[in-house]
Amino acid sequence: MASSIRVAVLGAGAWGRNHVRVLSSLPGCTLAAVCDPSPEALGRVGRAHGALRLESLPQAVLADPSIHAVVIATPPPP
Repeated sequence: MASSIRVAVLGAGAWGRNHVRVLSSLPGCTLAAVCDPSPEALGRVGRAHGALRLESLPQAVLADPSIHAVVIATPPPP
């Protein structure tokens, strides 16, 4: 059996939540973690996606050797 790619999302705002939704449904992809400094944003993602690693510091995600790729979702310009 082929292993899946483990992806983390940095940023759980509007665009980050879209990335989380899509990545969590892709075959061959495992959503490994979501990171955001906002407890409220992490809470929304956690409630929507259940058991998921939630981090407030990107260093924790970037230092994890089991994560193969990272999506960086920045806020849209004003």
